[in-house]
Amino acid sequence: MANDQPTLTFTEHLEELRRRLIICAVALLVCTAIGFLLARPVLGILIRPLSKAPYKQNDKVLHLTVSKDGVLRAQEPLTEEDLKQLSKFRIEFNFPELNNSKFVFGPDYRTHFYYFHPVDPFVLTIKAAFMTGILLALPVWLWQVWLFITPALSRKERRYVIPLLALALVLFPVGAGFAYYSLKFALGFLSRYAISGLEPRLDVLKYIGFALTMMIAAGCVFEIPLIILFLTRIGVISTKQLRKYRAAAIVLIFVLAAALTPPDPLTMVAMAIPIILLYELSIWIARPLERKRRLASEPSDSL
Repeated sequence: MANDQPTLTFTEHLEELRRRLIICAVALLVCTAIGFLLARPVLGILIRPLSKAPYKQNDKVLHLTVSKDGVLRAQEPLTEEDLKQLSKFRIEFNFPELNNSKFVFGPDYRTHFYYFHPVDPFVLTIKAAFMTGILLALPVWLWQVWLFITPALSRKERRYVIPLLALALVLFPVGAGFAYYSLKFALGFLSRYAISGLEPRLDVLKYIGFALTMMIAAGCVFEIPLIILFLTRIGVISTKQLRKYRAAAIVLIFVLAAALTPPDPLTMVAMAIPIILLYELSIWIARPLERKRRLASEPSDSL
């Protein structure tokens, strides 16, 4: 027997699929509503890589001393070129009468964002809430997947699928976290291409969209080994084929990493290496599963 569940007709399968999809959609809506309450701290977390990135900006500082009578005096002589670009300087005020207290005035482009449409702050909150909703709803989605495929599996097959679903629950946030910690390096690399006189004015909506795209894409990519294990387990592919086309798979992984990351060789390699390791790990894990499937399909010797 393939399984111990009653066989469903095609129409019943469609009805079951529709019911599972509705539950997943409701779970996403509920978790997104919860995400609205967490949107502000989530946005703070997403912006943090930018504040730590070696972002290229105008670091020129105009040092001014404020005397007791309120007169401002430059501590260093200013050239004619400096006077032309005075508006781009950050200003440091030194107060000798207040124990040499110093105050810096001027924007830090790593922590100051701009938006260019009145609805952008609301859209930004929705994006943060939606991302939070996806992460919170992921266990529900995986559970619904499990309930949908269970009738088609034997008891032995279920023992293999449960660890795969549990691993999927872990790999997605691991991939998203990897992309998150790669953001500061990617931003620092991209800022090197700024030409002289080009100052960053970062659109907060585009930055958050860029960060979320990288995180979601990386989370999905880290699920690839599970797909490989599943296809191996049901006999669609074999470990022999995986080893045979290893070189092509590595090239494809690097192409995928290049598409998901900025044009930074270090960031691309940093994303490709874990995926390659996961590919090799999936071959190693799939080998005993494939052996068990082959032995189970062989007819037993009669005594």
